[in-house]
Amino acid sequence: MKIIETSRPLTAKETWKLTRDAGILKMSDIEGQAIQPVEYCVYEDTNTEGTEQTLLSVLTDNGEVYATNSETFRREFMDMQKVFKDAGEPVPKILVMGGTTNAGRHFITCALAD
Repeated sequence: MKIIETSRPLTAKETWKLTRDAGILKMSDIEGQAIQPVEYCVYEDTNTEGTEQTLLSVLTDNGEVYATNSETFRREFMDMQKVFKDAGEPVPKILVMGGTTNAGRHFITCALAD
């Protein structure tokens, strides 16, 4: 596993919770719901097939951690982080949204919930 970016320097316990903990939930399972991000971690890991993948884990204000390997979600989430950080504002609640590509493939992304 290789950490690429975090919301701030994380402790070992926080890193474990965001990357390895058995309680991590799938972001796609909360499609249509809003979450309040508190911390995040982008990291590379090897999946069960032996393929390297980039993942995003998000710790929410209720203590749940949601993770995704969706490039679309990760790109939108990180763009949102940058815009709000540059403005000196905390990221508000985000809505986990789904969609379908022109090729008929389902994907998830995020938008501002407010």
